[in-house]
Amino acid sequence: MMLIQQDRKFLLEIKGYEFDKSTFSEDLNWLNIQIWAHDDFNKWNAKGAFLRTNELKQLYLWFKGIEDRKNEVDRIDFIENELSFQYFKDENRICINLDFDFHPKKERYVYGKDEEYKLFFDLNFINIKKLIQDLEQLILKFPER
Repeated sequence: MMLIQQDRKFLLEIKGYEFDKSTFSEDLNWLNIQIWAHDDFNKWNAKGAFLRTNELKQLYLWFKGIEDRKNEVDRIDFIENELSFQYFKDENRICINLDFDFHPKKERYVYGKDEEYKLFFDLNFINIKKLIQDLEQLILKFPER
């Protein structure tokens, strides 16, 4: 999944399941993800098991709702707070919120002091159909187990 607009770029890749096998069903659907991001001020990448397969489906449906103009939820958050997305309907743009391990400060991040790092993308410049197709392919590649 990639978003590019002028001086801003965000790429999210799924590297695989966190656990190939587990006796705990709760562990089977965690995904290792890696992000690359940059804007005028920072350029960084980070990775970790911060997304579950059902949350990947929720993200797909969230973007599909934006495309269909039926999205009633302006923000989507996940169990792990490293990554979230926000939709500003009146401005037709989205914001990718990066926090904790996905924040550009990484190990210099101060809990209680630092806040989410925000990357804004104007949907007039984003191919949302391609974004949705990319998410659909990821869902097929990493199904819920």
